[in-house]
Amino acid sequence: MLLTNTNPLVKGRSRGQDLDLYTWLNARNYSLIHSPSRQTSPITWQQLANQFGNTYGRLDNFIRRFKSSLNNVRMVWPDLNVEIIDGQGIILHRSKRSVTAKPKPTGN
Repeated sequence: MLLTNTNPLVKGRSRGQDLDLYTWLNARNYSLIHSPSRQTSPITWQQLANQFGNTYGRLDNFIRRFKSSLNNVRMVWPDLNVEIIDGQGIILHRSKRSVTAKPKPTGN
């Protein structure tokens, strides 16, 4: 609920970017977990804006909104390991998964 527009803290504004970012981070983290790399190469603000913020007129507006979304995602995924490189972008480091797998049922 924290990343949706039903969150009472959001007061009716849509937080679609928060959900998009959460989904994207999960996919990128899954790739890191299953690769020898422990982190991504730097992902520039412009690359992120191309991915998420095509409606923002100015890059600084996108960066401000992206950081806000990232803070919201971190509230539901406290083990997320993302490094913000001011003036450049971000680096994703391998993180614990945001959701743990359900144990498989044992046969009875």
